[in-house]
Amino acid sequence: MLITDMLLGNKYIDFYFGGSTTMNVITFVEKLHNLDLQPVGQKLMSNEQGTGWTEEKTQVAIARYKMFLLLHFLFPHISLVPTQEIDEVWHTHILLNTRQYFQDCQHLFGDILHHYSPAEVDKAERQHQETAFSVTLNLFEEVFGVGVLGDTQAQTAACLSLPIAPHQPLINAACLTLPKQLPQLITTG
Repeated sequence: MLITDMLLGNKYIDFYFGGSTTMNVITFVEKLHNLDLQPVGQKLMSNEQGTGWTEEKTQVAIARYKMFLLLHFLFPHISLVPTQEIDEVWHTHILLNTRQYFQDCQHLFGDILHHYSPAEVDKAERQHQETAFSVTLNLFEEVFGVGVLGDTQAQTAACLSLPIAPHQPLINAACLTLPKQLPQLITTG
């Protein structure tokens, strides 16, 4: 199922965004659909230079990465934390060709989607990260109707997602490592 199919008629999207904004979302999704991440996929599947992922795992990871980018578009003021799998795709997208990554971000967001990896995280920051990761998991469920974790590990890498626009306040959303049981804890807690 395409992301556009998931969003059309989505009561959450209709309620939260509604009206002409829905068309902006559809336009963004079309841009996202046309984003050429084939070189990223090839790098990820490489045993020598990438992760050695299978084609199926790579396709799933890239689809989740695109969903993550859509969440950034939909919720630019909310801290989002990628899973380790999504973060691997994000790192590869950035490092494979930084110029292309910048162009892709400009085309999608009109600005650069920054990625920051903090060297150290204190206790308060870790708590914020856990909350942001929980929010991200819940948004995947609410917006797309799917769990982001699926068969992958419930872990994220050490990174920070910065607001898209420079005038927005910095909201720390660093990634963290979480136990596999976290999704059950979030939904039952």
